[in-house]
Amino acid sequence: MLLSIPQLPLISVIVPIYNAEKWLVKCIKNIQASTYQNLEIILVDDGSSDESGQICDDYAKQDARIKVVHKVNGGAMSARNAGLDIISGDYLAFIDSDDTISEKYFELLIEALIKTNADMAVCSYKVIYTGYDRFRSVPKSGFLSQTDLVDNFIDNFQKYIIVFSPLWNKLIKKELFEDITKGLDGKKTQKRIWHFKEDIETFDDMFTNAKLIERCKNGVVFVNHPLYSYDYDINQSSVSKNATLNDHNIALVAFCNVFSHIIPSRQSDIKNIYSYRLSFNKFYAVHCLIINKQAQINTKLNWLDILNVLRLSNSFEERIGVCLIYFLPKILYRICFRFHSKLTSFGLLNE
Repeated sequence: MLLSIPQLPLISVIVPIYNAEKWLVKCIKNIQASTYQNLEIILVDDGSSDESGQICDDYAKQDARIKVVHKVNGGAMSARNAGLDIISGDYLAFIDSDDTISEKYFELLIEALIKTNADMAVCSYKVIYTGYDRFRSVPKSGFLSQTDLVDNFIDNFQKYIIVFSPLWNKLIKKELFEDITKGLDGKKTQKRIWHFKEDIETFDDMFTNAKLIERCKNGVVFVNHPLYSYDYDINQSSVSKNATLNDHNIALVAFCNVFSHIIPSRQSDIKNIYSYRLSFNKFYAVHCLIINKQAQINTKLNWLDILNVLRLSNSFEERIGVCLIYFLPKILYRICFRFHSKLTSFGLLNE
């Protein structure tokens, strides 16, 4: 039994916070209530203008495991970087301040990592919509080597990208965030923590996950339990409204480059993924603009885009989703999306 081990590994939990006073207390208490207690909880107040900073300070006085960082506003990646600067744990987790986790989130993920010696554990998660929930399951349970992971990813891109879009459903060995650099004499080495890319406004988690996969030399373990709950209604305004086609394509290129590096023999399949997702990303951008009632939609869709998705996607739901975007008038698509819950399963909201 993991919890009976005398010296449990320390897990550093980084929580970026910006104007989250409405749900921050729930988030902090949720983490504190975990069955796995050997935690370093790092709350990063990213220049909040509400009471979030004070709430962080109050809880730090009550719980010695909590560390608080106050900084000027720089975005979620900047806040995570500020947290990385003070970590002391053996493993890392990233929790958003408006979401919740299962009380066994840390226990089950660390147990899977220790049993398999994998570099990263990935769990299923739940997306909370108004009136109903939708589960996003890992493609399979158990361990996959790095090569097998990429091989399966290429064959089932849509199934894998669903769990490799976010960062918060993962527990990661600290070593994946360490860069080894040579000293001036060319012999001595030193470790430093690499930081998140801050110039990507959206899909930054996807870009980071691509880099982590490249570093997972000891493989990945999947835990098929919905241990994380993502609140879509709270998050949609910040994620969907700010989504940019360029950022999504940067993340896509990062994944394809990693795939090519690990399994160069599958270049043809990787090119097909790139072509299909490049077209699909245009539909995603249009979807976001329509749902958020943007006046101008500059992203142009053409027959080649829809044919690419219909020809190369192995998801029936994706095919239906892009057809609806392409053929329905914008106002009708918006009404359908708002009032027909099944549309949310069309793969258009993986973040």
